[in-house]
Amino acid sequence: MNWIKKSKADGENSLILNISNCIVKKHLHRIFKKLEIFSRIQVLSRYKKAIQN
Repeated sequence: MNWIKKSKADGENSLILNISNCIVKKHLHRIFKKLEIFSRIQVLSRYKKAIQN
């Protein structure tokens, strides 16, 4: 989540993790689906709420 917070693109994340860009996208898609959210902005909003509590 910290990389999303820092606005890193999927491509940057894949290079850092040394994995395929498709794998990064798939993992994020699964996270978004489980959290019932649709965008990175919603992720950041939920993240901020969670760390405040």
